[in-house]
This record gives sequence, C-alpha cells and structure tokens, in this order.
Amino acid sequence: MNGCWSTRPGGSWRSGPRSRTRTRTSLLGGARDAEWHQVRIAAKRARYAGEAAVAFARQMEKVTEILGEHQDAADAGAAIRELATSADARASFSLGVLCAAERER
Repeated sequence: MNGCWSTRPGGSWRSGPRSRTRTRTSLLGGARDAEWHQVRIAAKRARYAGEAAVAFARQMEKVTEILGEHQDAADAGAAIRELATSADARASFSLGVLCAAERER
C-alpha cells in the first residue's frame, strides 16, 4: 500500500498511481505533467550549474595558492640577488645557493 490515499465519491479509500496523479494535479493547480517535467529539468540544470560553479571555485582557489607561492619565491629570489650584490664573497655564494633553491621550488 504505497502512494497517496484518496477517497472515491462513495467514501471508500484507494491508493495507486492514478490517485497520486489526481492528487498531485489537484495540489499543483491542475498543471500538466509535461510542464512540471520541464520545470524539473530547468531546476536540475540550475543545480548542476551551481555545483559546477562550486567545483570551479575550489579549483581556482588551488591555482591562486600555487601562483601565490610562485610569486613569493620570485620576490625572495629578487631580494636575495639584491643582498648578494652588497655582501662579501662567502655570503654572496651562500645567497646564490639560496636563490637557486628558491627557483627550484
């Protein structure tokens, strides 16, 4: 006995697909099933677009994180090169090694 219950004019109860359709149609103001199916399709498309937007935003968050790390490394390398020009030979060599390590990241 699954489904929506409805009464017959004589007062007896019944359940089944026909009573569900009749009840659904009366609840929805007599709209046709085909129209509601089109509304359902449009709602699904909107839902999928929203889910895609969320997934895209998550991926862009990862991309901006990677690009930020790259920019930080580039800035550090520039600062190291600037320090190396004003340091003694031993410090310049060490700073050069550090700069190369930043480029490898």
